[in-house]
Amino acid sequence: MSGTYDFTIEQGITFSKTVSWSVHQDPTNPLSPLIPVNMTGMEAKMAIRTRDGLPIVEPLCTVNGVAGEIVIGMPYTVTAALDFDTAIHDLDIFQGGVPIKRLLRGMVTLSKDVPDV
Repeated sequence: MSGTYDFTIEQGITFSKTVSWSVHQDPTNPLSPLIPVNMTGMEAKMAIRTRDGLPIVEPLCTVNGVAGEIVIGMPYTVTAALDFDTAIHDLDIFQGGVPIKRLLRGMVTLSKDVPDV
């Protein structure tokens, strides 16, 4: 099951968010320590869409394999062009081009830039 993660993008500002994928060391014991999932050879793709499912943007995702980290980013030139109030997102993990896990889903809010006067 995917986790839920809501976040805000500031219009006109470079966006960068790091998320980690970890699992319990002992899957039968929810109190066991969390360890990062080795994502070597995997890729991550995020899609941000309208509530109707129309695509808005696909941020660049960089996977740090052994650490189980995914860096999601958009340059300020991309965030400056965004024009929505709220949207939905999902973050999927792929191996060999095949989706293997929906890691996150949730809401995205755009904090709009105040125009220069």
